[in-house]
Amino acid sequence: MRDINLNDLKLGPVKAQDVLAFAKDATYIAVGFGILTFQKAQVCRREAMSKLQDQITKQF
Repeated sequence: MRDINLNDLKLGPVKAQDVLAFAKDATYIAVGFGILTFQKAQVCRREAMSKLQDQITKQF
């Protein structure tokens, strides 16, 4: 694996506004993934409850 030398990168001055914008975007992405994960868990829970109810109904 090749090592990356960050000294070779010429990024120029970094502005505080750029850092804040990056942090804001990263936060929105993290919250979005959290919401999607929660919704996926809800769907799995509902599917499991439905299957369980079907099994209970078939037994009685």
